[in-house]
Amino acid sequence: MDTIIAARLLAVAKRRAGWRRPEGREREDAVAELQGVATVTERSRRGSPHPPKSVVRFDLMAEVAGILRGGAVGADREQRLIAAELLIDAGADPEEVEKWVPEGLRRALGGGAPFSRPAGRGAPRPGSRA
Repeated sequence: MDTIIAARLLAVAKRRAGWRRPEGREREDAVAELQGVATVTERSRRGSPHPPKSVVRFDLMAEVAGILRGGAVGADREQRLIAAELLIDAGADPEEVEKWVPEGLRRALGGGAPFSRPAGRGAPRPGSRA
């Protein structure tokens, strides 16, 4: 579930960032949409008189913002920085963001997230000849 939310946060942040800094109402709408994507509502328990609890995943916002900042190299550098800024405006903790910057840089320089690397890159597979 976390990877789906993170992917949606990344997509919304980059789409809302565009190629210029959103201002005023446009920025407020972007922040509200990001908070909506990051909000997870627990399932209601049958027979419970209490409404289900909603939690905003600020940790995932910080993760995505840090990966965007760290990966801000190349042609889409400015868009990634603006997208990270939007996530911080939406509530991502700047200190937590900084913890994820090295991972973003590693992914930018190393070919992407671990699950997206083609076979043959990285360490040899067990049982294969290196």
